[in-house]
Amino acid sequence: MFKQKIGELLSKQLNLKEEDVLKMLERPQKPEFGDYAFPCFGLAMKAKENPFKYASKIVDQLNEKLPKEIEKTEVKGAYINFFLNKKVLAENVLKKIMDQKSSYGGSSEGKGKTIVIDYSSPNIAKPMSIGHLRSTIIGNSLLNIFSILGYKTVGINYLGDYGTQFGKLLVAYKKWGKQYNLDKDPIKTLLELYQKFHAEVEAHPELEDDARMEFKKIEEGNKENLELWKKFRELSVKDFKRIYAMMNVKFDVWSGESLYIKKAKALANSLKKKKIAVESAESFIVSLEDFNMPPCLITKSDGTTLYATRDLAASIDRNKKYKFDQMIYVTGSEQKLHFQQIFKVLEIIGEKFWDKCHHVYSGMIYSKSGKISSRKSGKELVFMEDVINEAISESHKFISTEMKDKEKDKIAQQVGVSAIIYADLSNDKIKDVEFDWDKILRLEGNSGPYLQYSYRRASSILEKEKFSGKFSIKEMNDEEKMIVNKLSQFPEAVENAAIHYAPHIIANYANELAQLFNNFYEKCQVLKAEKVVKGQRLAIVSAVKQVLANSLKLLGMQAPDKM
Repeated sequence: MFKQKIGELLSKQLNLKEEDVLKMLERPQKPEFGDYAFPCFGLAMKAKENPFKYASKIVDQLNEKLPKEIEKTEVKGAYINFFLNKKVLAENVLKKIMDQKSSYGGSSEGKGKTIVIDYSSPNIAKPMSIGHLRSTIIGNSLLNIFSILGYKTVGINYLGDYGTQFGKLLVAYKKWGKQYNLDKDPIKTLLELYQKFHAEVEAHPELEDDARMEFKKIEEGNKENLELWKKFRELSVKDFKRIYAMMNVKFDVWSGESLYIKKAKALANSLKKKKIAVESAESFIVSLEDFNMPPCLITKSDGTTLYATRDLAASIDRNKKYKFDQMIYVTGSEQKLHFQQIFKVLEIIGEKFWDKCHHVYSGMIYSKSGKISSRKSGKELVFMEDVINEAISESHKFISTEMKDKEKDKIAQQVGVSAIIYADLSNDKIKDVEFDWDKILRLEGNSGPYLQYSYRRASSILEKEKFSGKFSIKEMNDEEKMIVNKLSQFPEAVENAAIHYAPHIIANYANELAQLFNNFYEKCQVLKAEKVVKGQRLAIVSAVKQVLANSLKLLGMQAPDKM
């Protein structure tokens, strides 16, 4: 509302489109420079005027007709700084939060639009590794962000359930499977068999040929191999769903490479007929030399399709099915070239939706030692479940001893999982993330538990004094003004997180809000304040609680009732 009011004022004064003015408005880094700033460099150059004089002239004209929402304007260098009327701002923002509750921060921007998000995508017959953690967390958060902005979202878990690695697994299972108990711990058992294959192949290289033959049998429809492959897939999906439930992650669609074998073969044949795919070293490729990229391999020498072929077929199928406005792939940065090739091939073959596809890539997870090591044993932890369980175990130290064991376990899971999520999402996605148990599980700021503790602190105040929802704004001190100002910025944070595919914007926003609230809590009486001031401050506490809850939800984190 307030940003739009500034946009409306400036667009009329400068004879510019309001949307263009809104894009130019900035948030000053320091509060003494106001709440919004408008740069005049470019406009002054066009008018062949000194930027400071140009900005001053506009301010003189604006000050003659300032609306009640704006307290004053000032010129700083070549910027026009806008200072909002904090009383009017507080009345509007606090009421809006109370009215909109869990939908505050959202909009109808995405109404009638569909966004498909492909994320997590583990390989079957292997435990989910910590390498899948970032894709899962980032993808889930983006789904939440676009949902609150009114988009129809489709979350897809595209499993790695096809390829020559399954030929290797079949060889191992048929040769040594009887030595293992598949029913006891199926996924780790399948991993051990896969590892045994690689240990044996050094001494028996002919096993590689056996693996290729076993995989080819799957493509040819061999009943025994298909039955085993289906069994491995079902066991994997069951185990994945158990771990996703621990993280409160859900998908709309469970898909996989195997669903696109026939369509991938048909696409490959079509590309060959059209001479788009050409033979090279007995394989077929799409040359991308003109675009300074290596070729995209379409089929191998034995005619089998590849990961890229199946991704192409899947993207075409999804476009037909969902008629999406955007399709987002969330993976590690090591797949950057792969998706550049996929999007370019889609463009070459005339698929007009190619420019609606986006690759959101993330850096690696690392520790200073080079390994993500257990706090207790010092052993390397590569499985996502192990990391989650250890975080939950460590989180018990934050939980009140007065709770019953079942309740403590529930809260510890909420805190532990959220600690992991925040440790990831508080960083820019493209940066490598250091995995540090002490930082992840601390209560003193910039951590998941700190946000949850701040939410719980606000809840505790409101449990002691029920807030009716009625309030009036009198004089506000600096702590109150800063919180109200920060609360007003939440919708912008959500919008920017969507524009840049960057959940860390919301994570950082929530941390700053929590810090302001805890400073307010230390310096300002709430329950013992005078009646008018108490109502005003209870309204602020209630709004902080709601916006923290909304922030946590968008990040995929839980807001615990107790701690």
